[in-house]
Amino acid sequence: MDKDILIIESGSGGDIVIEDNDIKTTRMLNNQVYLALFGGNFKSDVGEQNFDYWANDSLGNEHKFSSEFERTLTEVAFNTSGIRIIEGAIKKDLEYLKKYVKIEVDASILRKDLLSLYIRLISPNNVEEKIRVVWNNEVKQVVSWQY
Repeated sequence: MDKDILIIESGSGGDIVIEDNDIKTTRMLNNQVYLALFGGNFKSDVGEQNFDYWANDSLGNEHKFSSEFERTLTEVAFNTSGIRIIEGAIKKDLEYLKKYVKIEVDASILRKDLLSLYIRLISPNNVEEKIRVVWNNEVKQVVSWQY
C-alpha cells in the first residue's frame, strides 16, 4: 500500500500532521475511514457551503466522499433503531474499502447525545486496525478519535 498524508482529528476537523518540519505520512487506513465518514459535503443537496474534503474537487463523482454517516447523524435519534441506521451509513461510506479489508462496525450510545463507534479493519493477512470514535451530538463534533 502506498503512503498517505497523516490526518488527525483535532476537535475542529482533520489536521495534517507536521513532524520535524515535514508532512508525516502513514500506511494505515484510518485516514480513509476519517475521510469517508467526515470528508463529504453532506449538506450539498440543500445548497449549503461546501465544507467537504479539499481533494473531492479533483476526484471523479464516483470516488468523491459524500459522508452518508455525517448526514445520518443529523437525521436520526440516538436510540436502538437509530443506531442500526447509523451503522448502515458507516458501512455504506466504507464500502469502497471492502476490496482491501473486512470491516466490522459497532455503534453504541454512551449517554444522551454521546455516541461511541468501534470500527475494525481486518486485512487478508489478519493485520487489524481498530478505530474508536466518540461523537457528541449536542456540540456536533468528534470528541475522541483513537486508533
